[in-house]
Amino acid sequence: MDSPKVILVCDDQPDVLVALELLLKDAGYRAKLTSTPSELLDALHTVRADVALTDMNFARDTTSGGEGLALVDMI
Repeated sequence: MDSPKVILVCDDQPDVLVALELLLKDAGYRAKLTSTPSELLDALHTVRADVALTDMNFARDTTSGGEGLALVDMI
């Protein structure tokens, strides 16, 4: 049996993380949850993820998506 694909999830809203974890689990994936861009970047060193799913807006700027785009560039 193949192990489930791992999705590295980053969102600063705990309720969103819980909802995504449940949805992904029901779809047969395993979610590794992080709540800040720095946590996601740290997790990349220890978690073998198949894909990253990230929020686009965090504490610095909540409307432009700039933080999320910068995070994608760093990934």
